[in-house]
Formats: sequence, C-alpha cells, structure tokens
Amino acid sequence: MSQPTRSDYRLIQRFMVQFSKTKGSKENLVQPSDEDIEKVLKTFRHFGGSWENIFKGGIRDMVLLKKIIKVGVKKKMFSLAPTWDRV
Repeated sequence: MSQPTRSDYRLIQRFMVQFSKTKGSKENLVQPSDEDIEKVLKTFRHFGGSWENIFKGGIRDMVLLKKIIKVGVKKKMFSLAPTWDRV
C-alpha cells in the first residue's frame, strides 16, 4: 500500500484502514487502491459533499464522508487485503 500524495486521498485511506479493522483483532481487512478512493470521491460529490467545508471544519461533510466509507467497508465494496498481509 503506497502513500498517496494528495491530502484527500490520505484522509480517505486513513478512514478506510481505520473502519476496516475488526474489534476483536487489529487485522486490516481492506487494502485501499486508487480506484477505491475514486469511488469514495465520486460518491461523496454525488451526495453534495464539499472538501472545502471539510478542511474548514464542517461537521456535516465529515459525517457524510465517514458514512460513505463505513458502508463501503461493511458491504465489502473495496479491495480486500490478502490474508497474509492483514496486519
């Protein structure tokens, strides 16, 4: 998993990893790719999210972004990490 250079990609990647960890263990179930991040960005824009409001501290847009990522992780819409790489 490479480090993205864009700040929006880094934020989304951090949330994906955070929400994909199970409560019982610290296994990372998702391995975010650029395509997965683009899916989140497209969905976020579709539902009226604004990056300007997020970086200004807007709660509504941050909650929307987190909900999109949580639903995507729960429904396994993102690339799964290989079983040997789930750490």
